[in-house]
Amino acid sequence: MATFLSIIAAVLRAVLKGKQALVLENLAFRQQLGVYLRKEKRPPIAAHPRCGP
Repeated sequence: MATFLSIIAAVLRAVLKGKQALVLENLAFRQQLGVYLRKEKRPPIAAHPRCGP
């Protein structure tokens, strides 16, 4: 039931938003999804040898 209500809410939000806002939201979502599904994880940030002792 909660899933159905969330789908209805998403459809209503999409109808009431402007096209540009939806395109930007979709672009941000795709970028987040791409980062989440990335196969090769980024290496941890380590101290650079030239950055002091």
